[in-house]
Amino acid sequence: MIAFDSSVQSSHPSPDPADYPAIDVADVRLAVNAPATMRGVIAVERLRTYGGYPFNVDAHGERLCRTCNDWGLADWCGRVVQPETVSRLVDHIVLKQTTSPERHRPSGSQDDFGVVILAMPPDNDSMLPRWVAYATPIDHALVRRRIEHGSDLITTRVCVPPPQCVPPRWKVRSRLHYEVADREMAAALAARTDSIGGSFDPVAVLMDVNGHVADTAIASIALIRNSRIRFSDPDRVLEGTTMRVIKRWSEQTNQFD
Repeated sequence: MIAFDSSVQSSHPSPDPADYPAIDVADVRLAVNAPATMRGVIAVERLRTYGGYPFNVDAHGERLCRTCNDWGLADWCGRVVQPETVSRLVDHIVLKQTTSPERHRPSGSQDDFGVVILAMPPDNDSMLPRWVAYATPIDHALVRRRIEHGSDLITTRVCVPPPQCVPPRWKVRSRLHYEVADREMAAALAARTDSIGGSFDPVAVLMDVNGHVADTAIASIALIRNSRIRFSDPDRVLEGTTMRVIKRWSEQTNQFD
């Protein structure tokens, strides 16, 4: 899998992702004294391709830029982070990861892959934010099983960070609360002897501090009742990009609460 890293420059430091040379993802390095390492200051976006085309890039770009600009990444570079930066990074990844020189070459579903983009404060003297974008494989067999058979949702006592701590509008790299929820779920399932205890693909559900259902590490949560769709409150959880698509569709068909 390939990657782009703004700290690896072919010429002079530049904020333009077109200047980043492609490297192997295993060659990405992070300084031990960088803010990203010391304090976990990393904004993130994850998306994937379908048939070789990246899904909903504009929505991912808008969300990443909102996260970066809200917490002040622009302060290091003197400019507001633009969605076009994200689009160009995704373009580069898709172009380099596929074998065809054609942009966004359609491919079979088994050739699809994920794209991860990280935005961090500078960790050197360039005073430019650091961008890392890389391709990541998709477990297509697991995705197919989830589509065909679903997943068991297991509620936990773990809460998402309250808005006063980290605004839910921000998508950040810290996933420790999800890891804690997964561990709590695994311990609870190990103690059970019924069919749920032997669940093939359980997913831990996190709550908010008021006891309302929040989300999971891999997906947003929606409830369907009487042909109406209800989502978690976007003021309490990160609004997923797929959730936005479904909301728009359900509003157009009058199926959204």
